[in-house]
Amino acid sequence: MREHSPLIRGTVWSLATAAAFPPTAAVASCILSIPIGDETWQSLLDGFSTRAVFTGLAGIIVAIYVVIPYTIAFALWLAVVRRYPHLENSWQRLLWASLILSLPLAGGWWQFLESPPAGASPHDALLFKLVAIPGALVSAWLAVYLPRVLLPVLRRAKTSKPALPASGAGE
Repeated sequence: MREHSPLIRGTVWSLATAAAFPPTAAVASCILSIPIGDETWQSLLDGFSTRAVFTGLAGIIVAIYVVIPYTIAFALWLAVVRRYPHLENSWQRLLWASLILSLPLAGGWWQFLESPPAGASPHDALLFKLVAIPGALVSAWLAVYLPRVLLPVLRRAKTSKPALPASGAGE
């Protein structure tokens, strides 16, 4: 099977990341929620679905903003990996590459989430910001990594070992 150009693969990866980001962001924000101000844990559980919907909608807005820059970044990365395949020759390196490539999205999402709800004390506001960091990082990391391993067009082609040159011993 013919391998597509890095630009086509980068576009597919970028669109898949944009599609994967809102659900991962919604789940991460719901799981990592903390009570702020006069909220209780029960009110957090009661508002789980509402928080998931609104975070997912906000994630769609952020994902739309990153499609074009990520198309360029992913295409460049795929071109580099095509030239230097050892950069992703193991699943650990693929995870690290996905983490590094997810940092701009995580930073943008964290900036979006940075402002705490109204009525939060300074301690709660700081706690809210600190909890938003891992949520932003995990959701962006998963949104970048999952399409790479789940979509066949984005998987690296397995390179076969070159054939050994024929030696004159058997002739």
